[in-house]
Amino acid sequence: QLRVRVNELEDQLSMQRKARETLEETLQATTLECDALRKRMKDYEDHGAVREVEMVEHKHLVASLKKQREDLLKKNEELQKTAQGRAEFDAAMEVLGQNPNLKQVHKLQLQLDAAKKE
Repeated sequence: QLRVRVNELEDQLSMQRKARETLEETLQATTLECDALRKRMKDYEDHGAVREVEMVEHKHLVASLKKQREDLLKKNEELQKTAQGRAEFDAAMEVLGQNPNLKQVHKLQLQLDAAKKE
């Protein structure tokens, strides 16, 4: 009877060892899964941080481009005004050039300017 009891206890011990080994394997697999999930989570966080930085940089770039565009529009407006003024000046000079009396006045003015320089 003692021998039967020892055999039963050895069988229980053997089953407990197998169960423990199974639990250890499961624990190891779960630990690996956890580590993989932690790594993925960190990658997502890192990617999120990178995206956040990219968004901030994008906002700054957009603001900079908007300012450049505004500056160029202002410059273009100034140039158009200058071009219009130049065209008006050229038209006025052409009208002046067609008037013989004004031609004479212009020649005299040029001579006077040249004499002043001498």
